[in-house]
This record gives sequence, C-alpha cells and structure tokens, in this order.
Amino acid sequence: MSGRATTAACALAAALAACGSDPALDDADQAWASTVARWQTIAPITAAVVADVSAGTSCDAPIFEHAPDQVVATGSTFKLYVLAAVAELVADGRLAWDTPVTLDAGHLVPGRECTDIPTLPHCRGAGATMTVAELAAYMVKLSDNSATDHLLALVGGAPTIEALLGLLGHSAVARNQPLLATRQMFALKLFDWPALADAYLGEPTVAARRAFLDEELAALDPFDVWLTEGTAWVSTGPRAIDTIEWFSSPRDLCVGLLTLRAQLEADASGTLAEILTFEGADAQRIDPDVWPFVGFKGGSEPGVRSSAVLARHRSGRWIAVTMGFNDPDAMPDFDASVATEVLDVLPLVDAAL
Repeated sequence: MSGRATTAACALAAALAACGSDPALDDADQAWASTVARWQTIAPITAAVVADVSAGTSCDAPIFEHAPDQVVATGSTFKLYVLAAVAELVADGRLAWDTPVTLDAGHLVPGRECTDIPTLPHCRGAGATMTVAELAAYMVKLSDNSATDHLLALVGGAPTIEALLGLLGHSAVARNQPLLATRQMFALKLFDWPALADAYLGEPTVAARRAFLDEELAALDPFDVWLTEGTAWVSTGPRAIDTIEWFSSPRDLCVGLLTLRAQLEADASGTLAEILTFEGADAQRIDPDVWPFVGFKGGSEPGVRSSAVLARHRSGRWIAVTMGFNDPDAMPDFDASVATEVLDVLPLVDAAL
C-alpha cells in the first residue's frame, strides 16, 4: 500500500475496522487512519490535507489526505484570502503595514466584549484610526469581523477576493459569489430568519444577489439584534451553512497557504509572520524545537469548524495542514477549541517526515 493517501486505503465508513491493524500501513499511516475515523464520529462531512509545500508550487503530493477535494464551509478561515490580498498590496507598494485606516460604521460588526478587549475596532468606534497591520492582526489572531470587513473594503471588496480565488484555481469560485462581508453574513442569519435569507437565495443571478446585499441589507445593523438573535442562532443550530458561508476544499486552502508562504519569505519586515504566528493557550502545545514557526487561522459557526496551519519544520520544510468539519444539522461534536484537531496532526507529520 502506497503511503499516505488513506482515502484510497480505507473505506471511510469503516476506517477503524479496515485500517486500524493493517500491517501494510506504517505507524504514521495507522495513526492517520485512526484520526480520520475519529473525525467521522465528530461530523458527517470531514475533509483534510497535509502537504509539504516547501517547493511552493503545488499541493498535489500530500503527506496525508482525506477527501481533499470535498468543498466545505470554512467560517473565518476564509480570512486568509483577505490577508493574502492585503500582503500582495503591501508587497507592490500600494499599501504599507503602517498605513492608517479610518474606521467606518458600515464595516463595524459585533464581536467580543469591549470590557475584555477595549482596543477592538467595534469598541473604538467609527472615526477611530488603526493601521493595516493592527487590523490584520485582529483579523487573524482574534478573528475580528470588523477588522476583516475594513480590510476587505480596503483591497477592493468582494470582486478582488473572487478574482484572487480564480487566479489560484479555486474549485468553488461560483459558490463564493458574491463573496460576503462578515457583516452581510451576520445580517442574513440574524434578521428575520429565515425569510431574509430565503429572499436573498431566491435571487436568480450573482448580479441580483449583489444588488440585494447593497440595497436590502444596507440599513440593517447587526448590533441591533446581536444579543437576542445571536443567542438564538447558537441555541437553535446551523443556518444555511451550505449556501450562506465561505467555501473551500482542503486543497483550495492549501493552495492559499502556498501564496502566504511565498509572501512570508518576501516580507523583509517580518510583519506578516507576526500576524500569522499562532498564539494563546493552544499554542503552548507546540514544541518550538520541532516547529519553529506555526501560523494558524481557524473558523467556526454553528455547524462549521475549519482550521488551516502553515508551519516550518525543524528540517526546514514547510508544511500546510488544512481541514474542515461540517454538520448541517448540529454543531460538530468537539470537546475542545477549533485548533485542537489541527494541532493533534502535527506530531503525526513530524513522525512521517
């Protein structure tokens, strides 16, 4: 049996039974097969790719894979594409990391409590100023939606990211059109659910949906319903995760990480590396002697968990790990944070290298 492509090695519905003790699999493959089997108890739709991206040209030769071309809802992991667009403008000299951005009320979105982090964009309020680097750090490290929507507008809005997806050969460009700002996604899932969302989905063309977003959502402020409807959303479960979301396959996200890897190496200031560097309690599980750099972005909403890691191994090799878990009927049954599953894969990768 040839290496890591466990999808071909084992029937997914019986991964433990079929693969758990197969002598043709080495220890790393055995561990991967068991990991995939466990994931399938967490959510009905699971997919992942682990690839060596040191050459910087392709994600087509994975170390491990499981349904790598399964398109899934990714939640906030899509923000990596926004970061790549920002980094490209910085590299071209059209932006700088210290470029000031004035906060706009139309791009502010509810988020964490201001008593906890008073420096968040929605806590500072319209008219305040933040730098591009500050917004990018909040977008990646805290998944702040206000920071995301300001940067999305700064790079040219949805059409820019849609065009980037096309250039990267993304497999689900059409499903991401029109690409939603986070404020728009919240409005569709919080206001008059499900009537407003159904009206949006009922529009027959991408152009008609763009017009709907511009005309019907412009006056809706998620802050008005965040406390009541946000709680209802979490308690009642997933809302339209197969139609109102951001979509990628694990291989698509891996290709996005290829772009960021090249941008990291080209950014002499080190700012992009600082923005991507994984921090927080979960980061303490990473052995820095084995993984001297780990960049992370995750995403979640009811029914969605997604993670992407770009890491440099002690051997100097660059590794991309991308995964998604979707359940249209319930929250994927995780016992820990969105980072847990992807970090659990890193020791398997170290053993396989």
